[in-house]
Amino acid sequence: MEQSTVARPPAKVEALAAARGLGAHALTRKGENPFVMFFGWTVVGVVLLGVAALLGWLAGKTEIRALALGAVLAVLGGLFVIGLGFFEIFRGFRVTYVYHGGLVWTSNGRTEAATWAEVDRLTVLSLPNKRPHLAKVTTLDGRHAPIAMEWTDDADPVHARLVEVFQAIGRPPHDSEAPARPGPETSLEDRTLIRIAAIFGIVGGFALSFTLDRGAGLQPGLALTLGFLAVAIVVSAAGYLIDQRLIRAGQVFLGLVGVILLIAANHVFEGHYIVVTGATLAAEAGIVALGVGIYRRIPAPRRFGRRQKIAATRGWRFMPEVAVPVGGPVTATRLIGVPTQASGTTGEGTVTATANGLTCVAYDRARRRPRLTDQVQTAWTVFLPAPLPYITQADVDSVRSGTPTDRPVHPVAHMLAGVPSPNTTWWIEGGYLYGVSETPARADLVADRIEQLTRFAAQIPWQRITTVA
Repeated sequence: MEQSTVARPPAKVEALAAARGLGAHALTRKGENPFVMFFGWTVVGVVLLGVAALLGWLAGKTEIRALALGAVLAVLGGLFVIGLGFFEIFRGFRVTYVYHGGLVWTSNGRTEAATWAEVDRLTVLSLPNKRPHLAKVTTLDGRHAPIAMEWTDDADPVHARLVEVFQAIGRPPHDSEAPARPGPETSLEDRTLIRIAAIFGIVGGFALSFTLDRGAGLQPGLALTLGFLAVAIVVSAAGYLIDQRLIRAGQVFLGLVGVILLIAANHVFEGHYIVVTGATLAAEAGIVALGVGIYRRIPAPRRFGRRQKIAATRGWRFMPEVAVPVGGPVTATRLIGVPTQASGTTGEGTVTATANGLTCVAYDRARRRPRLTDQVQTAWTVFLPAPLPYITQADVDSVRSGTPTDRPVHPVAHMLAGVPSPNTTWWIEGGYLYGVSETPARADLVADRIEQLTRFAAQIPWQRITTVA
């Protein structure tokens, strides 16, 4: 067995595990060594810089512009890769300890723990050959524990243990990342938005730099750095507030700031290019790591104005937050951030509507006060005339197509096969019909799904179906 699998936990980890009542230690999984990653990326970067030198020499001999362009791209690529190596150092060491009753994980000296009753989702990401390479455990309160996979003889004991536990608690593993809350977006095409950002950024950056150089008397390198840094901040803020695609443009300008700062530093400290370049890249990587950490903690904006407006125009009721029912243990696992045995939870940005003779509540679900990188669901709950067993859209689809499923299909599913289904993911458990979108739904989609789901529930032959259920 791999040493990283059997390594004993340090005293601090054992103390936290004992305090949380996690029981005996079972497995340990160490993440990638950041210094090994730094060395690997640095080697790749040096190779790219060597290629750049060769292309530059050939361009000087042949005067072929394509070679000169290739040299510039190789230099930028080499610097980026070396900077990525420094970034890996700032990410630090990560270790996960699997106990009988839960997990303890450490990152850069910070130690956290969760019992199995506190976990929400296991996401297992696979390479093209279908072999998982990363698992991420997400807790009910929104914390994340990334765990690297290590395969020996087609087996990974940590992967096997995690899958076993999550299957046992009724939360099957997911094979894709849950999407984060999407930002605002305008109707502009990508190309148009890129042109606007480029023109504004370049003109604005040089204008600010000229003002700082001439008006404030700053050195040209510092003036350019501050000018384009201001542009990067403004464009990124516009992405946060106006159109999320501008965030990428802001990142491009931040990269440009890094290149300008690198050139300016070497201009000030001439003759020490290797030391100055390395120190500057390390500083920039540290700033990026700090920025990423801050970004992950920024609260996501709550934008419910359109929902409130559409509710008012249709005679529905909007509430910032209400209590909503959980139909059963399966529903608890499909709504994020809900304990398995919960009979109710809360929804934010809720619209309570009466349509097709039935009551429906649409709401957002989050594991905590949502941050920019957190997943937020929109769910719909229709109150049914009578309780029904757990039935899914897949059950009804299998009846219609005659395709067998991995579990017995309840007779009610055969009766629902004749009812037109809504155009969304849905299931029934207890006295409720649920629909869900894995990202926050727009106001018009909220209203459309309310209509679809209530129409579907109203068309169910309740007199016949209750005798079977």
